[in-house]
Amino acid sequence: MKFRKRVSLLVLLLFMLSMVLGGCGGRGQQPSGVTPAVDGTGGGSAEFAMLRTQAFADPGPEYVKDFTPSVPAYKVAKDFSNVVNWEQFDEQFFSEEQKALLRQNGFVVTDGYWEEFSTVYEVNRYGSMPNFVTTDAMLHTYHLYFSRILKSVEKEHFIGALTELNTAMLAASEAQYQALQGTEWENAARRNVAFFAVGRALLGPATSYSPANLPEVGEELALIEAADGIYASPVLNLGADDADAVQLLLEDYTQYIPRSHYASSEELSRYFKTMMWYGRMSMRQSNEDECRSALLMALALQEGDNIKPWQQIYDVT
Repeated sequence: MKFRKRVSLLVLLLFMLSMVLGGCGGRGQQPSGVTPAVDGTGGGSAEFAMLRTQAFADPGPEYVKDFTPSVPAYKVAKDFSNVVNWEQFDEQFFSEEQKALLRQNGFVVTDGYWEEFSTVYEVNRYGSMPNFVTTDAMLHTYHLYFSRILKSVEKEHFIGALTELNTAMLAASEAQYQALQGTEWENAARRNVAFFAVGRALLGPATSYSPANLPEVGEELALIEAADGIYASPVLNLGADDADAVQLLLEDYTQYIPRSHYASSEELSRYFKTMMWYGRMSMRQSNEDECRSALLMALALQEGDNIKPWQQIYDVT
């Protein structure tokens, strides 16, 4: 009775927390890591949104067209005699079709073999070859910087915080499960034990799943490892009757294939799969038992310092 009273007193707070966790709202909820602003601008607060609006409201001095375009018209000669660096290309460099396009349009696009823009620019500099710099070169450089920073933060901070969160939430969920056996909350508590056991097993080397060594954890891990299609989640649908088959929560397990920099090491691949597991799975408001799981998760998150590693990851992402 004491445990149930605690749940009832914190229903409003915990329901809000469960929404933040990705629960009680289905798969159309706000993506994890995005904090909506109160005014809908996505800035995080009305004050910040106002400052940002002011910053971008003034475009600066008006652009004045005070010159007349004066580049003379030109046409590429049939023999390319008026192309000043034509001698840098041998006869076999361009096909006849490419040469025809050069004459017609003044440029032609061919396949390259360089992996980075910077390499092309450096080679051209040594060969006194003019560059045509495109905006995607700048965007690509920005992406490289961002990816490098993200990778460093994940390796140096997020993996440790996620490991701490997994251990703490699994322990808290197991305690809830022990306390709620024989009640209408038992299945929801068991689901949470399995849920965090999957997360812990994905991130670290093989570990025990729970005192009961729940079989659905192994089934879920096998589906994640295979990553070959859409199936009903053994953990999220725990306790569902066969009659509820049309309402089973389906998961696209192909999404757990590591990509980008996450495929560069086993450590980052494990982190990727764990974050996908926590980010994609949710508790539906239409399912009473899943909402119980969400509420129990929110309770577990409030125990001790459990919310600190979660906040460390959430604030940055």
